[in-house]
Amino acid sequence: MRPGIVDRASCAFVADTLSAVNHPSAAPRWTIAFVIGLLLTAGAATGAWAVDLPYVGWSPGPISEAIDAVVIEEGLESFTPEGELLVLTVVSQPLNTFELLVAVLDPAVDVYDRAAVRIEGETDEEYRTRQLGLMDGAVQRALAIAFDRLGLDPGDTRFRVESVLGQYPAAAVLEPGDFVLEVEGVPMDSIDVIRQELDGRQPGEVVTLVIERDAVVQELEVELAETTDDDTGEKRTIVGITIGPFVDPPADIDTNNVGGPSAGMMYTLALIDLLSEGDLTRGHVIAGTGTIEADASVGGIGGIRQKVVAAEAAGASHMLVPRSNYDEALTVDRRTIELVPVATIDEALAFFETLESA
Repeated sequence: MRPGIVDRASCAFVADTLSAVNHPSAAPRWTIAFVIGLLLTAGAATGAWAVDLPYVGWSPGPISEAIDAVVIEEGLESFTPEGELLVLTVVSQPLNTFELLVAVLDPAVDVYDRAAVRIEGETDEEYRTRQLGLMDGAVQRALAIAFDRLGLDPGDTRFRVESVLGQYPAAAVLEPGDFVLEVEGVPMDSIDVIRQELDGRQPGEVVTLVIERDAVVQELEVELAETTDDDTGEKRTIVGITIGPFVDPPADIDTNNVGGPSAGMMYTLALIDLLSEGDLTRGHVIAGTGTIEADASVGGIGGIRQKVVAAEAAGASHMLVPRSNYDEALTVDRRTIELVPVATIDEALAFFETLESA
């Protein structure tokens, strides 16, 4: 484990993606400065330490080696690479008045409205549980995609509820860990089944799901909900869950209780590197971040600026960045590290082909 920022607050949480949305906008620094000015002007210097402000600070978090997290069962051949694939994290911490002032003055820290990165009404424990569930889903997708790319047998693929969004009706009947077997009588043999069955349906309608929970098969009725797409502003009908493939191959990832899905791409690359001959990195230190989706696309994440800072400090020569985060990543003052935008795992693999031996 490489050194990283040490969290001072017991309520802070290390995660690889901490936002309720992919990449919220940081709160304007002049607005924050104004809030600080009002508080200090009010003569609350002593009590300000305990004031509960509606802001959280994101700072560079601990860095780990993705290869070290891969657990290979006996009988599965593996090959030790020479280079490194670094997983980057962000620390999210509630801020009091003085910490807010320090954060505003630190270019490596971004400050966000708490409402922009947390689901309304979500407790700290619910937030942590949701983030750990998202990481678990990312690991499953990484395993499925890596084994598919290498032509290895990942075992039977099932589809499991990774998280349930508490503000939607589905939270009353579905739980993380439920296996979805059927949707409206259609066998769940592809992630596209749910999308196809929701096509043309309206919020408030009810769909029937057959699930397996604790080895018991049951039929449930779930009321559909409505959400707004963050990028397009369009209304969509949803179940209110995240769902992903679940496989049981002779390999696993030890995430060390880090939450969020944005290590997905790096864990996929680590599996491919470890389970195939040769050295993907050609001896280089490569950092990266990005979700991995069921179709092997790489999705955007939160905290990209903090991760660029951490990657360069760790000595990485290159950093793989989700294409949707690339413009924001370029705003970080860099000296040596090269940013590489990628939209799919195949684009990431193509980048490694361009490397010369270190």
